[in-house]
Amino acid sequence: MKKKLIIVASLFLIAFLFSTSSVFASNENEYDLHQESLKLNQEIEKILEDVPDLEVPEEENEISTFMSSSSYKPRAGDILYTPSTQCKNDKNICKGITGHVGIVSITGSNVYHIANKKSKPKSIKKATWFKNYKKTTVIRPNSKSKGDKAARWAYNHYVKGKGKNKSYKVTFSRSTGLKTTYCSLIPWQGYAKGANHYMGSEFGGYMLPQYFVVDAKSYGMKVHGKIGY
Repeated sequence: MKKKLIIVASLFLIAFLFSTSSVFASNENEYDLHQESLKLNQEIEKILEDVPDLEVPEEENEISTFMSSSSYKPRAGDILYTPSTQCKNDKNICKGITGHVGIVSITGSNVYHIANKKSKPKSIKKATWFKNYKKTTVIRPNSKSKGDKAARWAYNHYVKGKGKNKSYKVTFSRSTGLKTTYCSLIPWQGYAKGANHYMGSEFGGYMLPQYFVVDAKSYGMKVHGKIGY
């Protein structure tokens, strides 16, 4: 919990510095402001990469169901969270920061996600997800309709649309117009753009993977179960 507080405090500090620099933007030329923004993004990435993978504490989960990957019945729009981002069998796929998330496909048979800096957004088989990420927490939207819409938007944008070639980069922006994305942003945008369902701020801020679990109730979701624990 202490590590988590340090992480959140660090991110809030960066956010404060970013907003402060924006207020005085009129006193700087455009080039200097752009360079400042690039430097800020690099600092954010460095902080997040130095953070160890975290598991969400039991008391914050409200978990009531433990299941196996074979007994899990997926539903479109389910968000899968895992702390298992340092896999020995395939480091290129499994390496990640502060956990990892993906969103279940329209049919329920696949998961849409972006793995790391060397990857692009892709659709992988559900079985592949559980092979690579042994521990997974399932977050399910209270509204089935919103889950369907979120999954369909993610498919249309990140699997078949212009978002499929985006590279991995952690940023404060949540805009779909960026040339980059990261794991948490895919399900967030799916719900925001596909179902008009906003989780947290509509305008910006880095979306930590754990937020989907810790803040599930306030996001209009519930923790459906835990697999591999």
